[in-house]
Amino acid sequence: MKRKIVEVRFDSYDGRYPAYCSGDLNFTAIYDDGTEIECSWAYCLRSGGGLLPESDYETFVGDWEVCLPDFPDKTWEDFTPEVLKMLTKMVNENITPKGCCGGCMTW
Repeated sequence: MKRKIVEVRFDSYDGRYPAYCSGDLNFTAIYDDGTEIECSWAYCLRSGGGLLPESDYETFVGDWEVCLPDFPDKTWEDFTPEVLKMLTKMVNENITPKGCCGGCMTW
């Protein structure tokens, strides 16, 4: 029987203005057999917020979304939709502020 990820633990995130959503997310994936794997995913967050050009580029807030990174590692297949939901919950509980920082509009 194939082992599966049953928990994810937040370690760190280093995104900062002007590209808050473009940091490295570091977390630990914990499998049902007790194995722990440290993961580091770059550029894997979407802000869930944005800018409103019609109101002088005021930002609005939404929950973070986690996307699979562009360069998968050997555990890629272990990140099922259920695990991505766990990751999204973990991110939204640990990374603030939420939403668009507006920094990409300044480049």
